[in-house]
Amino acid sequence: MGLTAKPAFNQNPVRVSTEFLNTLFADYPRPDFHVRLWDETRWGSLEEPRFTLVLKYPGALREMFLRPSELSMGEAYIFDDFDIEGDIEASFEMADYLLGQRTRSLLQGVHLATLL
Repeated sequence: MGLTAKPAFNQNPVRVSTEFLNTLFADYPRPDFHVRLWDETRWGSLEEPRFTLVLKYPGALREMFLRPSELSMGEAYIFDDFDIEGDIEASFEMADYLLGQRTRSLLQGVHLATLL
């Protein structure tokens, strides 16, 4: 009997979002930021962050990363899907990382897409 995965849409959005973030930033060299979810859940290091990415609603990550590009991230920011608190310049380094400074394995890419 094979494994059956539960579709992400049947799961708790906070749990899916934190799993997405864990996968997305697994190899990020500077985990010095937080992500605050719409329900005030915090994800990230325990130290004082340089900045906090604030997700405004459960679909914000989908808006930002379904088709990751400078345009999609910019539109998500303009349409108030997320905000940045703290050192906004520090967030640009993270954005560069997310937009192609790192190559994901096919398995990681499929996992991220499934979560979205």
